[in-house]
Amino acid sequence: MQFLAIIILVGCLAVAPVTTNGASQCPIGCYCNKQFVDCSALMEFPIDLPLDTVRFRTSLMNIQSVPPKAFSYLPNLTIVEFTQSNIHSIHSCAFTSAPSLQKIVFEKAVVGNVESYAFNGLSNLEQIEFANSRIGRLKPFGFYNLTKITSFNIVNTNLTNFYSHALCNLSDIGIFNFKENNVSDMVTGAITHVHDVNSVFIVGNKFWNMHCGVLDTLISIGATAKSLAMESNTFYCNCSISHLVNHVGHSKYHVFLPKSKCHGPDAMVNASSLAHVPFGDLKCAATMNIETIITCPEVPLNPDPQCVVYPNKPTSPDAGGEMSQDDNNAKNGRRGSGVRANGNGDNIILALAFLTLASAGVLA
Repeated sequence: MQFLAIIILVGCLAVAPVTTNGASQCPIGCYCNKQFVDCSALMEFPIDLPLDTVRFRTSLMNIQSVPPKAFSYLPNLTIVEFTQSNIHSIHSCAFTSAPSLQKIVFEKAVVGNVESYAFNGLSNLEQIEFANSRIGRLKPFGFYNLTKITSFNIVNTNLTNFYSHALCNLSDIGIFNFKENNVSDMVTGAITHVHDVNSVFIVGNKFWNMHCGVLDTLISIGATAKSLAMESNTFYCNCSISHLVNHVGHSKYHVFLPKSKCHGPDAMVNASSLAHVPFGDLKCAATMNIETIITCPEVPLNPDPQCVVYPNKPTSPDAGGEMSQDDNNAKNGRRGSGVRANGNGDNIILALAFLTLASAGVLA
């Protein structure tokens, strides 16, 4: 029996993948082919991708976090795609130190938190996109210090809490596309220091609570753009829009108001546009009248993009490093779950499992 086990093990080792050109083995749960890594149903974020990876795609992922500097050891990585995935948080500096990264896409993804500086200082990034997704909390400086992006897209995405300075210091943008989103709460200063945008599309969004000053910022972004579309947006018409429909608002937003409507409450839905919403019907506080000029509070701007220390590339399965609290549940496992399928045969782990079962007489 021992002789048979040795033969089986040698056979398995013979078909195990051999790494070349400095590339590591394909992680469990992933398919690797010609610098493309495609992973499925991972329960932990992989931190041992082949060193020559150019494109990384994952689907059906259910993980605690995308860790800081998650891709910093991949010098050639240009495309990262998350599809149909559930991610508790995208950590601060998750995409930092990835000099070749050009495209980041989240499609049909659920993200609990986009932490501060998650998307920070990506000098060569050309496209970032959230589509058909959900973001629970977009923290301050979540998208920070991004320049020369060809396309910045947030489309058909539910945004629950849009914190102050969530989008901050974005410049020289080709297309800023904010379309058909459902936005629960967008606070004062949610978008700041966004300028030099070529084309602006803010179309078909449903806003539930847009705080003072946000609309002014959106309009100012489009004021200098070569192309601007700002129509078919709807608002929940309570006192949060009072500054839009009083006398001052009618004068200030006269172009925008006829292009937007109320989606609630029921009494306001029949108004043909915000321009026809009677200020008195909002029943706001007595101190707020039809002539009120509302001054929005200033939100302090104190960026401090600090990254949590995280191992760039573990040297062993137990290689450690300082990890944030959200990673504690995953600290004992460094690889995703699943079966690797790279066309080179079964891996050693499966071989050893086979031998164990054979020795125990489980396999016929």
